[in-house]
Amino acid sequence: MKFPSVYCATKVFAVFTIGFAVMVGLNSRAATNLVERFHEDAQELVDLTSAAARSISAVELPMLGIEVYASHLYMPSRMFQVIADRIDEAHRAM
Repeated sequence: MKFPSVYCATKVFAVFTIGFAVMVGLNSRAATNLVERFHEDAQELVDLTSAAARSISAVELPMLGIEVYASHLYMPSRMFQVIADRIDEAHRAM
């Protein structure tokens, strides 16, 4: 016997889709404004992500992977410290 929560994601998607369809049917102008705001936010995230990806050089990324892997072999808990240090460096650089 399967649990009722097995298809929870499908049910949530169906409820969201039906709710959005009803919202569009009742007030299409508000739905358009909502979608435009989501689009603007998504475009801003794409711009910021692409700028950050361009700032990382092709040589630096493999070296970061090697550094993290080597620190994990040396001491497993040290891996998280190396990652935290690199995130702090990136945060300061931005």
